Amino acid sequence: MPEIHAQSEDLTINSLVTKVVATVFVGTFATALLVGWIAIQSTRDFVERSIDERYPRAVDLAAQASATWLAAARARLEHAVAELSRAPSDAELAEALEKARGFEGIRICGSGAAERAAGLAPDCPHASRDAGAPLGWLATRRADGARQPAIATPLVAAERGTRFAIAAFERKRLVDLLGVHRPHPDALMLLASRSGEVLAGIGAGELPKRVDPAFARPSGDSSTPSAGSIWRRAIRMAHPIAGTPWHVVFEVPSSVVYSPLLVLIR
Repeated sequence: MPEIHAQSEDLTINSLVTKVVATVFVGTFATALLVGWIAIQSTRDFVERSIDERYPRAVDLAAQASATWLAAARARLEHAVAELSRAPSDAELAEALEKARGFEGIRICGSGAAERAAGLAPDCPHASRDAGAPLGWLATRRADGARQPAIATPLVAAERGTRFAIAAFERKRLVDLLGVHRPHPDALMLLASRSGEVLAGIGAGELPKRVDPAFARPSGDSSTPSAGSIWRRAIRMAHPIAGTPWHVVFEVPSSVVYSPLLVLIR
């Protein structure tokens, strides 16, 4: 058997074949690193654009669509209520509800008023017994205990107080409007009051009953995002609904937003 000398080992290590293999390995490894880095950068840019542009734009559009629909529904209700008599019958109320469109139910409230109702009518506010009955945008309670957006409009002005009609907005229609602009199926898109009560919304699971009141009152007319971070539990944004005391609130788990980036890093 031939002996293997140290010189032969040196020649093997420094041979052309070894150098070619090493060069190919280093080149392949460097290429993989470069491709991985480019993929991570591209994914990070996409995530940042979603946080900085895509999500705020979706919230803005949802708020604009909600404002347009709510204003139109209010105008139809006021027109329908203006045609009611001083003491409308159930049939007249049902007709007004049909004309208004966009409402689940309507009820007559106020001092000296017979509480007639049509549809899934909301309860009269407690203050409706007083002369200073609340009018305008309201949050009422449904039969199941959930809060619901509503509007109160004057019916008949009298010496002892004011009779008014209160109508509950059709939640399904509001949910559809919010859902159209929801940018991710795992995100929450909510309609919330200034006090943080959730009045309508759509999400992957059970909706929260409240959101942080401070967050539901963003300053200015544009979306106010929370600082996005891969370590935060969720990314939240809010936008006021013009002409109302309500806001569209958006929330998506950080794990969902950053999941493409986390997959590449792992």
